[in-house]
Amino acid sequence: RHGSVENWVVGEEDPWLSVDVFLAGLHLCLIDTLQPSPQELVAITVDYVQLAVLPKGKQISFSMHNFQIDDFGQEGGFVLGPSNSGLNSQRNVLAEARTFRAEPLVDVRLTGPRQPQTPIFDRERNMLTLQSVEIGLRPLEALLDVPRLVNIAFRLQEWVAGIASENGADLAKVALARGLAPGFDVPQQGGDTSCYINAMSALPISFSSDVKLTKRRNAADDGEEDLESRLNVLAAGLWLPLRARLGSSFAEASPKFKFSALDLSHVTGNVGVVQSSVAKHYQQQLLAQSARVLGSLQVLGDPANLLDDINSGVTTFLRKTKQEITGERVGVGAGVGDLAGGVFGGALGSISKISGSLKDTVGSVAGRPIASNARPKDLEEGITLALGCLAGGVTEAVNGLVVEPMEQATESGALGLFRGAALGAAGLVLRPVEGVLAAVEKIAEGAEGQVKGLRRGYNGLRRAAPVAFCDAGVNASCLRGLPPAFFWPEWNLRVVSVSLPGLWTERRVHSLALCLAAAEEQWSDSEDREVVIVRRADKDGWALQGSGADNALAVGRVGGLRGPFRLQVWAQTDSNLELGKPLRILAAEGCLPTAELEQALMRPLHERPLPLRFQVAAVPLPLGLNALAGAEEGAPVGEVCIELIPGGNSKIMPRRYMLPEDDAAGASQASTAAEEGG
Repeated sequence: RHGSVENWVVGEEDPWLSVDVFLAGLHLCLIDTLQPSPQELVAITVDYVQLAVLPKGKQISFSMHNFQIDDFGQEGGFVLGPSNSGLNSQRNVLAEARTFRAEPLVDVRLTGPRQPQTPIFDRERNMLTLQSVEIGLRPLEALLDVPRLVNIAFRLQEWVAGIASENGADLAKVALARGLAPGFDVPQQGGDTSCYINAMSALPISFSSDVKLTKRRNAADDGEEDLESRLNVLAAGLWLPLRARLGSSFAEASPKFKFSALDLSHVTGNVGVVQSSVAKHYQQQLLAQSARVLGSLQVLGDPANLLDDINSGVTTFLRKTKQEITGERVGVGAGVGDLAGGVFGGALGSISKISGSLKDTVGSVAGRPIASNARPKDLEEGITLALGCLAGGVTEAVNGLVVEPMEQATESGALGLFRGAALGAAGLVLRPVEGVLAAVEKIAEGAEGQVKGLRRGYNGLRRAAPVAFCDAGVNASCLRGLPPAFFWPEWNLRVVSVSLPGLWTERRVHSLALCLAAAEEQWSDSEDREVVIVRRADKDGWALQGSGADNALAVGRVGGLRGPFRLQVWAQTDSNLELGKPLRILAAEGCLPTAELEQALMRPLHERPLPLRFQVAAVPLPLGLNALAGAEEGAPVGEVCIELIPGGNSKIMPRRYMLPEDDAAGASQASTAAEEGG
């Protein structure tokens, strides 16, 4: 009764109530419904937004925990999002500390004047008064596949143009009705809004990106044109396709921008002057860092990021060592690995970027680069990918003699035939060279991952694509709503019982890994999302591998799941060759309706989960391997019973979603699961 939004008067007899609005999120998705089956293109997701008003101190706070843009046409899918905050807070170098908790991506706090009688906004004087403004925007990163994004933009432009042409008459009617409306316009209240802010501060801001301009031959085409084809249309043929390909391969870069903290005091003037002061602070730094774009070119080895890696390694080494001394971190010497990763890993990363840029350049001359964007996690995987690149270079060199003339002739007729023959002849020499450069790139990337260690965290889609989760009998070509369960970040899996008698008697099987079907390339810590079991002495008896709570629970991201809803049984078996490395093969799968997954992920955290029973059957094995336990494709193998619950990880989720006893319950829950699971 005694106040308003413009003039808060707080009294002891009639205090204002606090306002706290919390939204789980907002999701916008661009879908191409002109295809036979709806095709998701780009999606924007905002997670966990909170707006709180505390009249007692005249405080307004706003926080956005996570923001992410996904591209559903790419392998990884991640386009833009937080680097080490929000749902990616586990990537923070200090995430292993016991007291670490997830930090929001955006955090804004406004504090009104200290005097109770002073309004925050005075309408009569048209003046805004604030005691302090605090802005926190944590690091962002972007993975930009320019050819893909340009084609999506052109497709959207065509749709918008079609809509505008169809509704031209309606727009004219609206404009005419607006012009003939009764009455007359009243001039707005004059005068600019002035303000006084005692203290304005903003945290340092950083933005890192990885820009790809060349499209690989083995990338999903989706009927899209090359980037140079689109540019040729816009430039009216001012450059040749070869020059566009060479330019795009040389121009690939990974620029990083860092802006220092903003600290202004006693800010007085109209709102436009204040905005100009803030913009000038960042514009000057942006101009000063423009040279970093040149220093981040892949062909030069990205020297700017090399220096950042070395600096980050040294800084992390000092911070972790300090935590070990103060007792915040268990163990000794954890920062040594970060120091070595920053120095040696950064150097190996520069070698891989130089080789990758030269590889794309050579591949662009012969047509289109053939190597994939798959990044090895360690040296062993890097060598495996390198051998594949060598073989692919030789194969493409031979195939190009026939394929290139046919493709070019189809597009450009006789002239294209001669052009394709020239490209095929050039590829006979250039494709093997491209394969060698790609092999060097993969080995260097694998060695870099080996030195730096696997980067913890998730770097994939925010949510899974629902089309693949259509159950049998459901028309996948229909546009369906998104299940709310797909937006919960994590899932936890516990094995209740296992009965796989055929695999228990198979001598070649050393151990079994149980996990949900997911995209391997989007989850760096693949061991965390599976439960490994080994034989017990009793018949068809299985036990968890290891001891304690290390292997009791499997943890994964819901966005990394791939439909249909499947439980996979991976077998670690002997190789067909003497002294060969053991093989990891998919032995069996079991499916359940998608509704079971939705119900499990929507169950409250404090409720006991219901068991899910999968009847698993044998799947086709790779060529040259004999069937395990004599089970042919589709033959029943056994039953696996699991419990699936939504994960409550305090290191990625907002505190609002955590139970009060979260800190103590985390360890006890895993310990209990280990005891019950045997």
